[in-house]
Amino acid sequence: MSGVGDDRFLLLNDLPVEDEDSDLLGTSQVATDLADLIHGSRGNTPFVLAVDGRWGAGKSTLMRRLSGLLRDRENVEIVWFNAWTASGVSALTGMLERVLEKLDPSLVRRSFRRLNGGGLLGNALRVGVTMLAGVFRVDRAIDQLWERMSIDAKAREQARQLLQTALTSWVEQSVGSQRRTIVVFVDDLDRCGDTTAIEICEAIKLYLDLPGMVFVLGCDLGILSRIAVPGAQEPTHVRHYLEKIIQVSYRIPIPTAGALQKMIEGYATRSGTGDLLTDAMKALIAQQSAGNPRKIKRLLNSFVAEYQLDAEWREFGADGLMKAVVLQHYYPDFYQGILDSGIDHVGGLLDYQRARDWLLRARPPEEDQGEILDHHGVPIPRDSDADSLDQYRSSLAQLDQRVPPAWRSVVESAEFLALLREFGDRNERERLQQRLRRRPLSTTPTTLAPEGSRPGWTACGCCGSTTARRATKA
Repeated sequence: MSGVGDDRFLLLNDLPVEDEDSDLLGTSQVATDLADLIHGSRGNTPFVLAVDGRWGAGKSTLMRRLSGLLRDRENVEIVWFNAWTASGVSALTGMLERVLEKLDPSLVRRSFRRLNGGGLLGNALRVGVTMLAGVFRVDRAIDQLWERMSIDAKAREQARQLLQTALTSWVEQSVGSQRRTIVVFVDDLDRCGDTTAIEICEAIKLYLDLPGMVFVLGCDLGILSRIAVPGAQEPTHVRHYLEKIIQVSYRIPIPTAGALQKMIEGYATRSGTGDLLTDAMKALIAQQSAGNPRKIKRLLNSFVAEYQLDAEWREFGADGLMKAVVLQHYYPDFYQGILDSGIDHVGGLLDYQRARDWLLRARPPEEDQGEILDHHGVPIPRDSDADSLDQYRSSLAQLDQRVPPAWRSVVESAEFLALLREFGDRNERERLQQRLRRRPLSTTPTTLAPEGSRPGWTACGCCGSTTARRATKA
């Protein structure tokens, strides 16, 4: 077995794309339309737009494309804030600081001095401003203000007044109808803990609900609606709470069949696996991924990692490995059945499907088609029998009960049966199955959080990585 690597296949990253040429999700037109909408509505700020979608649906890519388009517009400043990396009060102070950073520093200092001179700031901060010299004195006093916000309600009110004064002055510097606008992108809001999510909502509604402010939130609203809002007795109360924050939402649609086909082929080309995916495999991936690009990349990355980790596949053949990886990802129970049995597990299910077909049609078996019935002790119906239709039905019911349960759950799936037929004739099937039993796949599908559950407390299901465990050769 050669230890030399093979650089034909490449891992795919899970980063959002910002340029149109790299966008396989087809978000460019949507991003353009949203940019026009936000820019045209800046006279009616503040408002909040939610980009709604499941994990891996392409929210971050759309938001990156949108921010790039808005960044090129006149009088628009962009702020990026990742909610997932923030926690507790740092989410609140972090967002407020990021917004202030976009303003003219001299304007912030003037606003601070105006409030300080009017006696609106606390004594500790006024002393700090008096004792310190130069520009640093104001910057340090603002830092003290952030530090005190976690324990001091008065400091939080002072921060709100500072932001209101500074932002109002900044917006009023607009020329004509071109109102100056800050667009704050908050990504991964549904992945952070309840406390952080509520802190960010507080920042939006209590501190930054001001003319010139636009927020674009990336989240799964179905998950976000389950946060533990203080005082909320039921989900309806949480939804009402979010309605006060969010004025409009855009739901990421499931890609059309054509767009999904293009996406699969595009990712396969980038990973170098394009020649290994048959039409049957593409159809199955399209069905099982439900239009989620992250699931497609996870599958292809598993193949690439397995091929690189186990050099024996380079001798066996990459096409056989691709079939095995697709089977493992989408039909893990059947894949495990291959490992646990010493028979032609694939051929057995295909025989079972053919036997069911002629039993359902009440046709006599063709040559050797009755073998699976004999194997499971099921009587073979004869047309000469009285009540032959009942005999076919009885034999079908017995056959269904005697095959492995994993077979019954997939025998009517045309896509699954098409994949099994890709395993080839009996010799080819048995060669691949024996290879898997001797040395099972060492990369495993990443465990995902259950649909609709709160994220953040399960094994990582948010990226395209795979979990690798070295298999010991028998």
